[in-house]
Amino acid sequence: MKYKKFENSKNKTVKLYRNMLFYSICNELENKIMNSKDNKDRYRYGKEIGKLGLESVLKFINSFGNEALGSENRKTIKSMIRAQLMLKLWNDEIDQLNVKHFINDLNDKISRISISEEEYGFTYQIASKYSLTIKIIQPKFEPKDIIYLFFTYNENNEYSAGPIFENINIKSMKMTNIFILVLEEIRQNKLTNMCNICMVAAKIIYSEFFNGYDMKLSDNFEDLISFFNEEKNKKDQENEKKILSAIINVMKLSKYFNEIINENEKTLQSKVTFNDMMIFDKRNNKYIDIESLLYKKMNPSFKFFIAKNLKLIKILINSKLNDEDIAKILSPQSNEIFIPFWVFLIRNMSSINCINYENRNNPICDEISEDVKQKIEEKIKNEKGEELDNSWMNLILENIPNEIKINNIRLFYTFFNNLFENLYANELLKETIQNILKNYYFELIDYCLDGKIYEILKSDITQADNSILKLIESPKKHIKKLIFNDYQTKAKNMVIDKY
Repeated sequence: MKYKKFENSKNKTVKLYRNMLFYSICNELENKIMNSKDNKDRYRYGKEIGKLGLESVLKFINSFGNEALGSENRKTIKSMIRAQLMLKLWNDEIDQLNVKHFINDLNDKISRISISEEEYGFTYQIASKYSLTIKIIQPKFEPKDIIYLFFTYNENNEYSAGPIFENINIKSMKMTNIFILVLEEIRQNKLTNMCNICMVAAKIIYSEFFNGYDMKLSDNFEDLISFFNEEKNKKDQENEKKILSAIINVMKLSKYFNEIINENEKTLQSKVTFNDMMIFDKRNNKYIDIESLLYKKMNPSFKFFIAKNLKLIKILINSKLNDEDIAKILSPQSNEIFIPFWVFLIRNMSSINCINYENRNNPICDEISEDVKQKIEEKIKNEKGEELDNSWMNLILENIPNEIKINNIRLFYTFFNNLFENLYANELLKETIQNILKNYYFELIDYCLDGKIYEILKSDITQADNSILKLIESPKKHIKKLIFNDYQTKAKNMVIDKY
């Protein structure tokens, strides 16, 4: 798979991941800034935030020089970051439910059911882009966050037109004064609803931009949007239309996020689970014998991924992550709800998508892969996945670890691959033979998944009535017989149809 094609994917899940990772990185940097012991560290982390496109946050931090950042300023920084996330999610048209339930949906990846190819490819693409221990979190939006879409902090230690007015020509005016007016109105009216706060900012900005202080603007949210729409249609200047469009857009955005805030207040945040990661418990600096994990009962897709990527898992668990990194999720010391980036990577990479029949010379390689994926996913959904032994992987993996290698089943893998790769017949006959072999191979896979493969292995190949064993005993003879019987049946049916 060429993962580069997912770089600018329009897939909504990929866009959601991109935005939430942006926020998680910003959140981590913001925490480092708050806990910085000296100004040098504060400046360094602030600079990293600036590189993420949050120059206004950097300017705000730098404006305090050597002063300590008080609690209110810390809240401002958090709001500035969340405002940027809100705009990104809104512009990407992410479904409200996906934002609300983001961390819960991410936690559900523990099941390893199939994900989109875009999501799967994107996961590989970003694997080395971020720190493995970044905490992916659920954003908790606050009503005042909306203010920092109307206003942005600049290098003159003042406020100017915010991100919603980007690329719009705003006439010279003291935005800091307008900012103070908005804050004062919010304070006096004790506003705690994002839509109401947005209305205050929208009304004041409209009155300042368009000299509308003599007008009595509606206090009804929908009526105010309608008024701005009517005003926009009356304007002749394109720039004025753009300003009103931006105000209308941010009002709609506030409604979207106000509903998310209200929903979150009513709903308790579910805890995330890491039962699947218990196998990596390395407290007391314990070295994990990765190969030994293949003997354990676990999600079959997860086990397939480990078997296929032993070297990668060894490096990740025994070198890249320390015992504290893993202990944080297995024995949490706080009520903080997060999923580490490394867990996100493992879960997505070990989804059903990772299961592939590994012999590209086999003409039905993709068909075998899809058949196995569907059957494994069905087992997982029916909560029977962990009951599977390792036999099925012997029919799929090209290079199989000795720990799960079953020699007699590997003979089937080798035997059928040789038959598929050495078919010498005309195209019509070749297709017929391929279908015969395919059906037998699917039957073998079913035997493994249903726990019946060992009955076949115990059978006497010369005495058994099993078709697969007859094929193995004499492939050419058995296939000829099947083709001949099929021909006879079709000929007989043609005669019957004729009369």
